[in-house]
Amino acid sequence: MSWEQKYRPQRFSEVRGQDHAVRLLSALSAKRTLGRHLLLYGAVGSGKTSLAQLFSRALNCNAVEHDGSPCGRCDNCCQPRRYHFEVDVPGRSDEDLVGWARTLVQSHSDSRVRVLFFDEAHALSKASQNGLLKLIEDSPAAVKFFFATSEAQMLNAALVSRLTELSIHALTPKVAYDLLEYIAGRERIAYEPEALHLLIAAKPPYARDLTIALQQLHDRGGRIDVDLVKNVYDLSVCDHIRNYCMALACGDRDLQANALRKWPAQSPEKVRWIRLFLATTYYNDVLGQLLPIDPLVQSMVAVRRDFVTRLCVRFDLGDQRKAEPLMRRMLEFWSQPLPQDDDSAELKLLLFEAFVGSDLTPPIKKSRQRNRQDAERPKRSPAGADTLGKKNSQATSPYIETEEIRQVINRASFFVQHHGVPMNVVFRILVQSEVGDLERLGAEAIGGFCLELESQMGSQGSNFSAISIIERDGGQIVGRVIAHIDGAQIGSLEGFRASWARRFGHIVHVSTCEGAEPMAFHWQSVRELCAGITKFDGDGSGPKDLRQLLRIPRARWRSPGPFSYPRTIFSGHLSDRAIAEACKYGMAPLSAFDARQWHWIYQGWELREFQDRGSEIAQRRQEVAAIEGHGRHDPLQLERLSDVLHLWQRMTPEQRVRRWRGWW
Repeated sequence: MSWEQKYRPQRFSEVRGQDHAVRLLSALSAKRTLGRHLLLYGAVGSGKTSLAQLFSRALNCNAVEHDGSPCGRCDNCCQPRRYHFEVDVPGRSDEDLVGWARTLVQSHSDSRVRVLFFDEAHALSKASQNGLLKLIEDSPAAVKFFFATSEAQMLNAALVSRLTELSIHALTPKVAYDLLEYIAGRERIAYEPEALHLLIAAKPPYARDLTIALQQLHDRGGRIDVDLVKNVYDLSVCDHIRNYCMALACGDRDLQANALRKWPAQSPEKVRWIRLFLATTYYNDVLGQLLPIDPLVQSMVAVRRDFVTRLCVRFDLGDQRKAEPLMRRMLEFWSQPLPQDDDSAELKLLLFEAFVGSDLTPPIKKSRQRNRQDAERPKRSPAGADTLGKKNSQATSPYIETEEIRQVINRASFFVQHHGVPMNVVFRILVQSEVGDLERLGAEAIGGFCLELESQMGSQGSNFSAISIIERDGGQIVGRVIAHIDGAQIGSLEGFRASWARRFGHIVHVSTCEGAEPMAFHWQSVRELCAGITKFDGDGSGPKDLRQLLRIPRARWRSPGPFSYPRTIFSGHLSDRAIAEACKYGMAPLSAFDARQWHWIYQGWELREFQDRGSEIAQRRQEVAAIEGHGRHDPLQLERLSDVLHLWQRMTPEQRVRRWRGWW
């Protein structure tokens, strides 16, 4: 089946980008009216036919849903040919069209509403329109006429006055991207997000065209990336924008002039693209907001970041946020209406080059001496950067401390952010002994359990990770372990538990998230680990109980005894080494704990962050590989790589571009 048919909307909620039309039609269906005569007008492929068919089924459905959508199961939904009649107007004679309609109007029907649908209605002759107008006026209430056209002005005013007009709009870049992302996810297509933006720029912004294009790219096999889209469609404008804007960022007037000469477009068109590039870069890469102004420029992620990086290097800016005044001044230059004639646009471009080359300066430019002094000062790590990766040192107190709880919360959050799956297994290990050093015995037994668990469940390619807390509880040592174990290995847990308990003589309880909502189970298990903390010296307003801030039910609070051995164990993908590797290229994770945004903990935002984090990591790896590939023996390229990595390290996790909005 073609994807065009497979993803044709079957419910009103599946219609994208036509909120005004959907509101009216769904309301009419939900109220069980007999509908209205309709005129749907919009570009070819915009979804007029799909919406007409959907409304026709809704009017005849025997069990409409709460929003008026057809149920998709009743006889009428399954057999729309009994009441929905379509005709393509071009090539049909006046007598044929009007006679066809008259026969259907006068014939007997058991259906609730008969729909006569005229596609490409702009081809109707004046005589046909007059004949249909008479039929509409005389037809029973249970007969409805639907017309679809891309040229509504070709219909006479008398006919249009009898119809309810619905304009079918082009999809916005965001709606179009959401559609392609949805289909790619359902079809399990590997893709680059930038490639989808580029496809939206290459094709008309309508669901049918985009869906067909995506299937055609998929049929070529393999991953859908930017190079594939560029090779299939003529998108050379991307290269011209890149060449000009890179020269602009460096302030090189000769390179700018050369780039403009080689750009085969009229000057007003060049101005339009430059302004779109600057606006997209300002909002997305400097302010950190996801604002898809134009799909083609939205796809140029690496170019936009390189542009900001070069500006920062040129003006000695240590952070891309500090480029905001520069970018704002460039946008203000283009705030006047765009020049429409070629000569005016050419002059405007020359003035802009002079402005960026000579007059564009940061508000306060640090001296080289000041920069050296700043470099010698100890730098504070970005929020969240020290959350992970540092050695879990021996605690100074025999009781569980705030730093240990911080590590547990942050690593549990990081695991979902980076791997996209929650913890799904809980172990409780009880170690008792009447002889010897109970603490040492407990530490060795629980540490050994964690090592053996990782050995058994942490095979290469698995997402195994575990967090353990060891406590003294009266005359026994208790190990609480939460872990993620891949589904294929869950079945072997009981055998592992029984074997280990039998060999070492300790009690082990195990429970899984089966039957529970995964993220709720994850955070409930994490809170159970943290229930042994007592007080937290908070924000200066007085002592606060961390258990209350973490919303741990009072009935679950524990008061563990002193334990002098290390109390926390992080294994699998939560080891210090694994986390350091995952956080390369300045990809420190978000931390609601460090931001003291207590109400954000447990909300499950990590699953949304997982998508954006994966895209960002892939993009940064690609940028590093591209720079290294072009400049293995070029000192300037290596210096540029150093500048890029430095900027990434200086960014806080909150400053990265993402599609969801958190506490910042």
